[in-house]
Amino acid sequence: WAWSFNTPFRAGLANGFQVSGSMLLSFYSILAAFRVQYSQPTDWYYLTDAMTGYALGTTIVSLFARVVGGIFVKGADIGADMAGKITKKSIGEDDMRNPAAIADYVGDNIGHILGMNLDYFGSLGEAICAVLVLGSSIGVGVVSADINAAWDAMIYPLSVFCMGVIVSLVCSVITTNIRPVTTEKSIETSFKTQIFATTGLLLPVNYIVSEALLPEQFYLQPIVGDQYFSLGPFEAFLAVSCGTIGALLMGLVTEYHTSHAFTPVKEVADACKTGAATNLIYGLSLGYKSTIVPSLLLAFMIFYSYSLCDMYGVGLASVGYLANLATVMAMNTYGPICDNAAGIAEMAKLDATIRQKTRVLNFSGVSFAAIGKGHAIGSASLVSVALLGAFLSRVRLSNMIYISGVNTLDPLFFTFLIIGGMLPFAFSAMVMGSVAATVMDIVSEVKFQFERNPNLCAESHISSFERVKPDYLACVLVATRKSLQEMIAPTLLVVLSPLICGLFFGIIALTGMLIGCILSCIQLSLSMTNAGGAWANSKKFIERATGDDAIKSGSSNVYVASLVGDSVGDPLKDTVGPALNVMMRGMTVISLVFADVFLGVNQGRGVYGA
Repeated sequence: WAWSFNTPFRAGLANGFQVSGSMLLSFYSILAAFRVQYSQPTDWYYLTDAMTGYALGTTIVSLFARVVGGIFVKGADIGADMAGKITKKSIGEDDMRNPAAIADYVGDNIGHILGMNLDYFGSLGEAICAVLVLGSSIGVGVVSADINAAWDAMIYPLSVFCMGVIVSLVCSVITTNIRPVTTEKSIETSFKTQIFATTGLLLPVNYIVSEALLPEQFYLQPIVGDQYFSLGPFEAFLAVSCGTIGALLMGLVTEYHTSHAFTPVKEVADACKTGAATNLIYGLSLGYKSTIVPSLLLAFMIFYSYSLCDMYGVGLASVGYLANLATVMAMNTYGPICDNAAGIAEMAKLDATIRQKTRVLNFSGVSFAAIGKGHAIGSASLVSVALLGAFLSRVRLSNMIYISGVNTLDPLFFTFLIIGGMLPFAFSAMVMGSVAATVMDIVSEVKFQFERNPNLCAESHISSFERVKPDYLACVLVATRKSLQEMIAPTLLVVLSPLICGLFFGIIALTGMLIGCILSCIQLSLSMTNAGGAWANSKKFIERATGDDAIKSGSSNVYVASLVGDSVGDPLKDTVGPALNVMMRGMTVISLVFADVFLGVNQGRGVYGA
């Protein structure tokens, strides 16, 4: 068991370190290069302004990866699963005779690995960029004549994350060597040990970093008003720790709602006894209910960190939230690796013992992937709020009209608050429709191959596989072509919405739209991701059920009902939910980059402004 677990876990850690390291190296290299031009603390406003371009670049790439990867992975996954059922052939999704099987495996790498990597890469880059923008006055506000001390305070968020990478590396030895996995039941314990260990060790490490890099007292400009406020290392440490502890709690809450070990998923599985309709109704109910505690947690993190350090504190909380990113990415990567390993073992008809072990690893991987998605929603929410604060900070500094903030009683604010709340629903509709269209095209391709070669699905041809070989590449090309076509509309919605609103209706309207969008994205993403995770794990629970005869797996109506829920939940948890995270971050970072452009149009009132 130790080697079986350690292989995907170490691969996940390597993936996490690669993403974290490449972000740190690229971000600091560009920051240091710009420092040559903007060497004085009074010029660091322009330095941080230039770094917003980096955040915009990571956003565009992560948006592309999440939308295209999400459409591909779920189009191929559901297409492979439905191919045998729709065509009346008794062929499973991992059967070597299924033409869509390889597309399913490729999709796991594109959507779950590449998409997640670029999503977190963008989230981390945007978080650090937001903190730098909000703290751009830190060089002037440091009570010291030493410019190096001011620079140390400037790069404090980068140092926090750097120490998080080191802590994740140190704590990985606990799971792989000190307390290795020995049984099936110890897999979950090992992951939890890793998460608790990294969180616990990060707290004292963050305190040391705060005391070492930050002066005893420094001053920052607030998001509203022109009076500087003072803070010290301890306040910054508390803000970072708020995010670090909040990340742990978000993961535990998500686990409760999506893990087969807890009551909610067991209740969803029990609802399958009366058919697919009750399964879907109960799953939707669970998804809506699962937004309550995470929303309260996010609200508390934002309120507490803001009360400590203004909006700068919210930015620090988002960096603290992502501090142990390497460990979280190990959990997220573990699932797709085990999923593909289980599929390959089934396709190759390996020994029954091997297939059983890969199924167990895959079973645990589904649960941990759901926890990782909940973590991603929390990070995107905090980063979006921090970016919104950075946008308003830029607006305030560039035009004194907004020094007291944005007037929330303005009719334009309320008007575009409603429009912003509608946009995530329009985005979700586009992406969900794209998944359905991709599934239909893949099923049509599979039907075409079966009609062209009726012997393709014959049992006798498994032994002479090379003679009758499905055209796997055709399904891969269908999924690729369709996902690239379908990503255009939702991507344009995200990119053009803030640009059109800011240029034509002004800063107040844009602020309302961004707030409405963030609020809707948080609730939609939480409910969709948790409902989809619960449906997926309830199906796995039924497949492995041994106690309740009415809920055992097989060809029973109970299992068929769980399959319906799993198929409906797949695009919710793996496509729309993750894409909404990028949507709210993307719209805020685009607004931040183009803030001065919007202010140049009728002093920020827009073309149609009064």
